[in-house]
Amino acid sequence: MFGLIVPAMQHCPPEVPLAFVSMVMFLSCSKIRLHDMRSIAWGWGVLLYISRFLLLPACLFWISHILAPDYALGVLLVALMPVGVSATGLAGMMGASVALVLCATVITSLLTPIIVPFMVELLGNQHMDIDPYAMFTTIALSIMLPTTSYFGVARHHARARAWITSNTSWLTPLLMAGMGASVVGMQRGFILDNLPLLFDAFLLASALYALLFVVGWCAGKHQSVMLSKSLALCSGSNNIALAAAIAVMYFPPSVVLFTVVGDVVWVCAVGLFKRWADRM
Repeated sequence: MFGLIVPAMQHCPPEVPLAFVSMVMFLSCSKIRLHDMRSIAWGWGVLLYISRFLLLPACLFWISHILAPDYALGVLLVALMPVGVSATGLAGMMGASVALVLCATVITSLLTPIIVPFMVELLGNQHMDIDPYAMFTTIALSIMLPTTSYFGVARHHARARAWITSNTSWLTPLLMAGMGASVVGMQRGFILDNLPLLFDAFLLASALYALLFVVGWCAGKHQSVMLSKSLALCSGSNNIALAAAIAVMYFPPSVVLFTVVGDVVWVCAVGLFKRWADRM
C-alpha cells in the first residue's frame, strides 16, 4: 500500500530493492553457524539440489509456458530462488533440522549467481533479451558482498556482532517492507492498469507454492517427519524477495507483478505450512 500511495516511490532507482535484500542477508548472516553443516550427507544433497533447483524449475517453466505463458518467466525465476534466510529460524520453530536447512541456505545462495543466469539464458532466451553476465554480476554482488562483509569484518568485532544479533529481528521486517514498497512503487502504473492480472497471478503463485512445499515434503516422507519438514522448508521457503529485486532490474513488468504477488502468497504459505506441520 505504501508503494502504491506515496508518489516518490515510483522514482526509486532499480538498484534500491536489491540493496534492501543485501542488507537483510547481511543481518541474517548472524544466525549462521557453519559448524552445523558438518553432519550433512553431501552426495544425497547434490541429488536433491539437481532435482529441486534445476529439473523442477525447468519442468514448471515448460508447463506454465503452455498454461499461462505471460507468467512462465516469473514461475521460472521464483522456482530458481535459493532457500530463504528466514528458513533457518522457521526450522527451529517447526521442529525441523536446523543444520540441514542452514546448509541448504548457504549452498543454494552461493550457487544462485551461476544457476539463475544460466537457466534464464537456457530456457528464457527466446522470450526476452538479457545479458547473463550482467545478471551474474548483480546477483553475485548482492549475495557475496553482505556475506563477506559479515564473516570477514563484523563477525570479528564483538560490539558489532552483538548489535547485529540484538537488532536483526526488528530491522529485517522494516527492510523487507522497504524492498516491497520500492518494487511496487516502480511498477505502480503497470499494476494499476492491470488489476485483473493480480487475481490470475495470485492463483498461479498459490498453486506454485503449494507444489513446492508438497514436493519437499514427499522427498523425505519415507524417512522421518523431521526430514519432511526440513525438505519442505528448503523447497518452499525460498528467497522470494531476491526474485522481486532481480525482476525489477532484468525482467518484464509481468514478471515483477508475479513476484510481488508471490511475496504475499509466500507469507500465507509459510503460515499455513507451519500449522499443518505442527499437527504432524
